[in-house]
Amino acid sequence: MPSRTAPTPDVRVAEHPDPDALADALAQSVATSLTEAIEARGLATLVVPGGRTPVALFRALARIELPWSSVMVTLTDERRVPADDPQSNAQLVRTHLLTGAARAARFVPLASDPGGDAAQATRSCSKRLAGLPRPYDVVILGMGGDGHTASLFPGRVPGGPDADCAAVTAPVAPEGRLTQSATRLAATRRLIVYFTGRDKRAVFDDALAETGTAKPLPIAAVARQADCPVELYWADTREGSA
Repeated sequence: MPSRTAPTPDVRVAEHPDPDALADALAQSVATSLTEAIEARGLATLVVPGGRTPVALFRALARIELPWSSVMVTLTDERRVPADDPQSNAQLVRTHLLTGAARAARFVPLASDPGGDAAQATRSCSKRLAGLPRPYDVVILGMGGDGHTASLFPGRVPGGPDADCAAVTAPVAPEGRLTQSATRLAATRRLIVYFTGRDKRAVFDDALAETGTAKPLPIAAVARQADCPVELYWADTREGSA
């Protein structure tokens, strides 16, 4: 029998001239979606990545007046380090997004304790995510130059169709991580991929075009499962990174 081919995701590209313009445009768009979600359902959910690129977005979003007390924020993934560690994505969010009026948002970190074994960390993460409505309203994904997203790495996309999160180890980093599963991240009303750089754009385009691949790159694995278009927010600069 011929192999089953996954459909090509519907990709919509929003290109901007530089990273600051990109962050401002995305912040305005996300703010609109959060406001509409609150008006429709009384609550909005926002899932954000870690890394350096989102800092500009977080700062731009924090400046926008919203009913922040009705917004729930969580992460795509997290390093299993203390909450105040500079490598902590939770610390990144608290420092750059949950400031001013945005401090009223309810933040749901993935990890409560960096200690313990992987199974314990996964159970704790799943319990935290169970308190968030599904589908999410907005999921923002970063992407690495190897096509990884969240802490889903090529050849290491853990979790079955019913899994919410998994404990993983990055290929080149010593600390363990927690990541939402591809299935959970794809369960959203808006799926946004946000990065800069021409090299990454080539990786992204190739990954989403290879619909017959049995083991797609993680960014494509999430995109294929989404019931909404994939929105790429991108700026052409050689200095950007996820």
